Amino acid sequence: MPEASRTRLKHWILCIFLAMGILTSLNISDACNLLLAGKTMGLGVVLFVLRDYEAEVTMGFLAVLFAFLVRWHLMARIERLRD
Repeated sequence: MPEASRTRLKHWILCIFLAMGILTSLNISDACNLLLAGKTMGLGVVLFVLRDYEAEVTMGFLAVLFAFLVRWHLMARIERLRD
């Protein structure tokens, strides 16, 4: 397998993992909102903390995804210039 194909495959795999992390984080937020709407006592504090933590994790994943996509774009342009 040529080096360029191997690099592209690695990029796609990493991109999929980052997207799955973002979706998982958003699903946790939705689950917390549904449980909070059920007015269950006792879990309320835990759910508020978990929901706040989820927002930070989602923002972190988005920042990493953006940096990864910028790096990917720059690497592809450099590769095209070499050819």
